[in-house]
Amino acid sequence: MIKLARTNTKSKAEIAKDLGVLPSTFYAWSKKSEVDKNGNIITDNKVTCLRKKLKDVKIERDILKKAMAIFSKK
Repeated sequence: MIKLARTNTKSKAEIAKDLGVLPSTFYAWSKKSEVDKNGNIITDNKVTCLRKKLKDVKIERDILKKAMAIFSKK
């Protein structure tokens, strides 16, 4: 639906009506989605997963920094 809205000349309300979706729902979905530089649509779910992975990687990085500081003292 998001790709269709970005490539179609119809308004979002018309596309939502054609697909049997409430316009407000369609606007919410399109607002939560982004398009990357390759034209791929990134949904809110993907963003949430990526943020969780980033948080985990930052925690791991901090642990490794602390361990490196401890071992480099000896």
